[in-house]
Amino acid sequence: MAKSKKIFTIIFLIFFVGILIYVGIDLINPIKEAIKNKDLLPVEERFVEYGIYKYLFIAICQAACLVAAIVPTEFIQIIAGFSCGLLNGFLICMVGIFLGNLIIFILCRKVNGFKQEKNIKIVENGKVNKTFLLALSFYFIPGISYGSAAIYAANTKMNFLKYILLTTLGAIPAVASCTLFGKIAINEKFLGFTIWFSFYCLILMICFSNKNKIKKHLANTSLRFFILWMAMLFVCFVFSTYFAFSKHYLELFISLGIFAFLLLLYLALKKLFYKYFLHLRKKYDIKYFQKYVYAKKSPIYRILAWFTRTFYFPLNNIKFDKKNIPNVEGPAIILFNHPSAYDFIHTLVPLYPKQVNFVVAYYYFCNYYLGRFMKKMGNFPKYLYQPDVSAMKNIIRVINNKGILAIAPEGRLSPHGTLEKIIPSTANMLKKFAIPVYQCHIDGAYFTHPKWAKKKKKGRIDISFKQIFTKESLKELSVKEIYQILEKEGSYDDYQWISKTNVAFKGKKFIEGLEDILYICPVCHQEYTYKAKKDTMICNCCQTKVTLNPYYQLISDNKQIPNTITKWYEYQKEIEKENIKDDNYKLQCHAILKMPDELGRGFATKGDGMVTLTKYGLSYDGIIDNVNVHKFFEIKSIPAILFGVRIDFEIYHDNTLYYFVPDNIKECVKWSIVGELMYYKYIEENDIDECG
Repeated sequence: MAKSKKIFTIIFLIFFVGILIYVGIDLINPIKEAIKNKDLLPVEERFVEYGIYKYLFIAICQAACLVAAIVPTEFIQIIAGFSCGLLNGFLICMVGIFLGNLIIFILCRKVNGFKQEKNIKIVENGKVNKTFLLALSFYFIPGISYGSAAIYAANTKMNFLKYILLTTLGAIPAVASCTLFGKIAINEKFLGFTIWFSFYCLILMICFSNKNKIKKHLANTSLRFFILWMAMLFVCFVFSTYFAFSKHYLELFISLGIFAFLLLLYLALKKLFYKYFLHLRKKYDIKYFQKYVYAKKSPIYRILAWFTRTFYFPLNNIKFDKKNIPNVEGPAIILFNHPSAYDFIHTLVPLYPKQVNFVVAYYYFCNYYLGRFMKKMGNFPKYLYQPDVSAMKNIIRVINNKGILAIAPEGRLSPHGTLEKIIPSTANMLKKFAIPVYQCHIDGAYFTHPKWAKKKKKGRIDISFKQIFTKESLKELSVKEIYQILEKEGSYDDYQWISKTNVAFKGKKFIEGLEDILYICPVCHQEYTYKAKKDTMICNCCQTKVTLNPYYQLISDNKQIPNTITKWYEYQKEIEKENIKDDNYKLQCHAILKMPDELGRGFATKGDGMVTLTKYGLSYDGIIDNVNVHKFFEIKSIPAILFGVRIDFEIYHDNTLYYFVPDNIKECVKWSIVGELMYYKYIEENDIDECG
């Protein structure tokens, strides 16, 4: 019976298209007369002539739409309101919905021809939640058709009475609003607007229903081709809007027809044009981004900086004292602490209109669209924690052009709101160039955009600048002394800041995501046991309950729970520090390996295998491009294992990036902590001076 839905769909399509063609041909003359006389009476009279058949047509189409789930039911309901009036249109649509729901129930329970629709799989704790209220909620979620919701409900253990009440009554609000809209549409005063509104609503509904396909298409299409086509569609949209509100109905239909034609043409020719534009496109690779840097002021840079300062800063309550911003003249270097992903914005905007050139992680240039934009903004890539000749050349170019260079000496986001280890080579670089150095100090950004959070929080961010080195002082100080000053001046602790300012933060899902970096329970010492919801997380093992208040204090009845995220994170480091004292200690997991995509579309899956971390280094035994390989990275060459919360852990090596996605995605933070501790254990045991 698997083919039953396909057969029914084909039959319905033939029937539906046939009816539309018949009605369309039959209405040509009344429509022409209505346009000529600017009076809808001829169209209304023709619908009246259909008599009882219009009710039959609407009821059958409404039922068929539910069963086939291919045509938005709203389309039929608007026609019902237009042709049958408000009350009659509403009642006949409800009859059609009842019949459609009855057919679905019979097919699911008796014939077993339908299965649950893919777009309404709701999983909670590994099981499908088949409650009456959940099924009812589908009728209020955009993009889920009534037919899909009915199919879902029919595949539960719900009895027939509850099923028919749910699927019929659940549709009442939408049916009433659509038939009312259809009734209003017959009013000449609103006709142009309703035609325009209905057309673009239908387009939006189709786009929403296919949003995943659209996202995938945009990620793999030519940007120039897409912009060109969107520009033509936008022109049609503007003209149709004008014609709708000026009541030029013929021109309105022509402009809507051109819009639909261009849309269909785009779908038909997208592959051909994509190949053509791809052939015309300049061949980018990472060497292009490394080759040279734009040191001149960019008009786009200035526009974006002004827009961000004017709108983004007030919206996010970002504060800085304009009077205390130093008059930075190039060549100069700006160092900034890195508590959030938006610290480049926090650094450049207060210095506007002066342009700042940022040293950016190679990771972000793996997407060539993003890479091209960043390059035009004057930024360039660097392989983190690895010698990078191309990055050094670009640094020299910026300085020789008397530019302002910005660097985050931590090289990574802080997961716990305090300073991470500063890259020692930064001190050597400052000593070598001997130019003025300023510190941009950012407070509150960690609490606003935590690395682990699923949602942004709202509170306050404070930004200040300070000159920490002059040309003369850099010449006089030793590298070790410079490094010590960097640690002192770059040090930050958002918990100290919030204790002084008493700023409260708020946001949705306030604690959710924190369980992905606080992976060891201080009470039962088990790993990966916490689950979070809203502002509370609970250990599944010992049932310890922890909440996070607006001041980012961890609250629990158990005194073993640290009162801040920083203390809990440091507690985990102490546990792992004890673990690695055992020379045989190792981490091991199965992971998918991704590497930069050759076409510049981010990262591509290259294979999978076992990843192992010991005191000697990190090894990968698995597949790369269908070839079995053994990769080994010595511990002395990986000062840090970077990680993305719920995403990956990664290392820079061999002038590329190895991107590991473990089977247990919560392990990412542990690999980062253990990897760093093993590196510093190696440094200590071998008495290596990193600043030497």
